[in-house]
Amino acid sequence: MQWEHLVSLEWIQCSSIVVFLKLLKQQWLAEEDARADQQVSNLIGGSVEFNWSNDPGAFKGQREEFRCECGPQFDVSADMRPLDIFLKFFTDDVLNLLVDATNKYMNRLQQPLQEHSRFRDCKETSKEEICVFISILMFQGLMPVPKEQDYWKENGYLSLPGFRALMPRNRFLFLKRMLHFSSPEDEQLLVNCDIKLRKIQPLINLLRSKFRSLYLPSRDIAIDESLLKWHSRLSFVQKIATKAAKAGIKSYELCESHTGYLWDFIVYSGKGTQHGEEQDQEEPSNMTAKIVIDLVRPLLNRGHTLTMDNFYNSPFAHSLGFKRI
Repeated sequence: MQWEHLVSLEWIQCSSIVVFLKLLKQQWLAEEDARADQQVSNLIGGSVEFNWSNDPGAFKGQREEFRCECGPQFDVSADMRPLDIFLKFFTDDVLNLLVDATNKYMNRLQQPLQEHSRFRDCKETSKEEICVFISILMFQGLMPVPKEQDYWKENGYLSLPGFRALMPRNRFLFLKRMLHFSSPEDEQLLVNCDIKLRKIQPLINLLRSKFRSLYLPSRDIAIDESLLKWHSRLSFVQKIATKAAKAGIKSYELCESHTGYLWDFIVYSGKGTQHGEEQDQEEPSNMTAKIVIDLVRPLLNRGHTLTMDNFYNSPFAHSLGFKRI
């Protein structure tokens, strides 16, 4: 009987502790909600009252007026080819960046080459040759083979003479070895640049500018993370089991929901990723909220409808609704 009495007392004590912890959790959540509501009120410069409810039907949303001339921001004609669209993005400034950085690295590389080295053809490249090089990379994505050298096979049923007509194998491998997107002189001029991305930051800046200036998304936009497959050595490789690539380079992307057009992106290079944007004093310092703000900042006050999962939700992100995204 004494043993049963002790067990009963311990059970009562445990139940009391559980009830106390539940009450403490409810009090903490209420204080956190009040603090978040006050933060939103301070951001929009007025008083806001939130009536939270577990009933999804209680939410009554109202779309803001969409004020944006969406679509291509250049003249589109019926006789325009896919190549013409491609050259809108890869303009002379992008190609000159690749040519100049590659040639500088090629001239700076002072190492003796063996007599039969595939890198013995070390003449400087040009815009035309870089365009051919990029086209071969695109063809390789459309026609995968077990080995890269198989694209230049000269006999057999699986030979591909088109690649040999575009560029010799040794020249392609040489350009692939020498390809650069910045030089040490250019890297010193970069402002707010992530140290891990300094080798490709000039190209990232150019492409982000092209993506945003050549097209404006329609009303519905979305933010999510993407994973570029990469299994080599890299300090900021991420592993996400839910993605098709499983492991690779993660980026946060803002896309148009209707077409999937990539309007802007941020490459994640680990803790302390630099976005290249000056932070407002009222903006939050946490990473997820900064991602949303930096991506949608050029689209504020146009009436866009932003969709994202709960990973990016924060009191500051909710306040964007009052700024009419």
